[in-house]
Amino acid sequence: MTPDISEAQQQRNDRIIVLALTCLTLNWQGSPEFYHLAYEQLPKRHRVQIWQEELNPDRNGGHNAFTIEGDRYFTKRAIASIRREPAVYLWYFLQKTVFFWLGNPLSDWPYHAMFNVEAMQPFFSLQRIVGILWSRTLPVFAALGMIVLRHRWREFLPLLLVCGYFTLIHSVTYGEVRHSDPLHPILAVVIATAAGELQRRLKLISQ
Repeated sequence: MTPDISEAQQQRNDRIIVLALTCLTLNWQGSPEFYHLAYEQLPKRHRVQIWQEELNPDRNGGHNAFTIEGDRYFTKRAIASIRREPAVYLWYFLQKTVFFWLGNPLSDWPYHAMFNVEAMQPFFSLQRIVGILWSRTLPVFAALGMIVLRHRWREFLPLLLVCGYFTLIHSVTYGEVRHSDPLHPILAVVIATAAGELQRRLKLISQ
């Protein structure tokens, strides 16, 4: 006999299924079809608005993205879109690599304006703006730091592989800057080590 599943266990299973389907639907958000809707079509829309319109079963023919059937439907659409426009997908892939670290203009920057302080002012305090800009320039400083530490790159290979793995995952599917936030300690290690290396070199020069 199949054991009875408690209501709490069933609710937990339902949440897991919804989470899994949400992640899988990211395949569609990483497709050329979504790229045209989100980044080229005017007027510009927020990601949530696109979800409410394109993923709304009442508007898309009854396909609910939070069901197995709906996920399969949108995954097929994503694959067909990639096959139809591979060059667009490659271009979008490269953009998502940048979005993962610096912020996605669709959802991370007001009015799609990256690093535009004027566009941020109606939504954030000056202190918050400074914090946002600093956190989103960390990858730039870390890249410069790796140039300084290029002769020691093997020491940082495990950390670089971790960053590369998560960058690839979100470049294939869909990336926002919050997805790279957990990697900031790695960037901080690189930046601090590079700063120490520069200080050491300056001391050697001054002697």
